[in-house]
Amino acid sequence: MARKSRPCRCDHHAFRPYGFVAHRFHPFAEAMKDPFWRLPWLALIMCFWALATYPIEWSWKILAARRHDGHESKKRIAYLKNLTKKEKKALQAYISQGTKTARWNVDSGVIAGLVGNSVLYRASKYGNAVGGFAFNISDWAWAYLLDHPEYIETPGDDSKPDAFT
Repeated sequence: MARKSRPCRCDHHAFRPYGFVAHRFHPFAEAMKDPFWRLPWLALIMCFWALATYPIEWSWKILAARRHDGHESKKRIAYLKNLTKKEKKALQAYISQGTKTARWNVDSGVIAGLVGNSVLYRASKYGNAVGGFAFNISDWAWAYLLDHPEYIETPGDDSKPDAFT
């Protein structure tokens, strides 16, 4: 007597091409059987996955920028903790007067070093050798030095910073 074969209920055939999708989405499986619709459906799936890379790239760039900003912030704060005496005197002029702008000689090596490390920036391209040029303190340095004035203290030195150091 011949045994009747029962329909297969296992998923051993799920690894065939389109097998997993075909069992889960019947209309899609029917479309995959038709050679006319197979290529457009595959193209649609490929386009979807290609476009899905844009949000992934966008999030990656945001995370990388945050990491870079954190690293730069640590470098800047480390720079403020190791200022020379002349740099401290120059920054004291901003904090003691409560202003974000001061005039300095554009040829000053001290000021150029602070500009190079993004502590100061030139506010205007107009100035002269007698009156100097306007330099602003950056917002991050201003806020940090207001919270931590001990980084620019020079104990025992009450002299004013030289405008043309």
